[in-house]
Amino acid sequence: MTTRTTQATRWFVAVLAALMTAVLAAPLAAPATAAPQGNGRGPDRPLTVMTRNLYFGADLTPVVTAQTPQAFQTALQAAFVQAQDSRFDLRMDAVAGEIADTGAVLVGLQETATWSLDGQVVADFTDLIVDGLAARGLTYEAVSVAPGFAFAAPIPDIGLAGLAIADVVLARTDLFPSQLQLSNPQQGSYAQFVTLPSPLGDLPFPRQWASIDAKVRGKQVRFVTTHLESLDVFGRVRQAQATELLTSASSPLNTTTMPVVLVGDLNSVVGAEGDAIDQVLDAGFTDAWAVAGSGPGLTFGHDADLGDPADGLDDVRIDYVTVRGGPVVRSAQVTDASIDPSPASRPLWPSDHGGVVATVVLGPR
Repeated sequence: MTTRTTQATRWFVAVLAALMTAVLAAPLAAPATAAPQGNGRGPDRPLTVMTRNLYFGADLTPVVTAQTPQAFQTALQAAFVQAQDSRFDLRMDAVAGEIADTGAVLVGLQETATWSLDGQVVADFTDLIVDGLAARGLTYEAVSVAPGFAFAAPIPDIGLAGLAIADVVLARTDLFPSQLQLSNPQQGSYAQFVTLPSPLGDLPFPRQWASIDAKVRGKQVRFVTTHLESLDVFGRVRQAQATELLTSASSPLNTTTMPVVLVGDLNSVVGAEGDAIDQVLDAGFTDAWAVAGSGPGLTFGHDADLGDPADGLDDVRIDYVTVRGGPVVRSAQVTDASIDPSPASRPLWPSDHGGVVATVVLGPR
């Protein structure tokens, strides 16, 4: 082999090594279509996660309080029309934009709705978000799906309208296996739930959780999303659900020794003694917002028709990212992307909730 050939070979090897170092170095927290960046060889592994209540699009209060079959049918019709007017496509595309802009790799979705009419799907929120991410050059999949409330009823002049709601773990799946590996999807429903009375009979409204195990450059973590009850006046069902999640032997929180990231709409505020979020904190979880957030971090308050002209996230903070078992919170923010109302007059907001995004660092354990 000549000296020139040897030098060329060394140059090629050096360039290849530099490229491999760049690929393996990327963290899981970069926005948009950029390849993740950072030092993947050190003891710490950053991971950006998100929780997002999507809001299925209608105020069901008139439905669940209707006293007669006629009032029930009228309320159903109004709810279906309101949901269709909420522009599922614009709303879910805005959520896709939030995920892309923040670089969230694992996303817990609540109130992920599938609306149907006469057995045909009108809108699948998960598919709309995945399609919106694909349009931005990113590949995400629903890696764990926990079905919940499902209902269908005939509506005069419309047809057989159906609504199914699930909790979903959405994950970015176009990363190298050296960056992210996913396994062990799990789902479960709570033993305690609310039953809604109606002229057609009682309607069970179950709540549930979904989880996935992730290996982030060799560091393992379990990601869990849930949506706890909001419909019981005194919060007793919600508190029972939180107790079950935290103490049941079969809970995803108690069937692993790896660190846990628990996210979701917990429908409770910090400081309400005995309520869900205080139970979570008392069980050893850390509230990401309390560590790295700025300001009150309110996450709920847009009008039911999503058409309030100003940012209305001014009610409460009920959506959380929490960690236990080692992850260190680096940053936290609330997302609430406004929507250009044209060509539709509504909505201005993707949900009645905002999202919460946090970057956590998985340590060397």
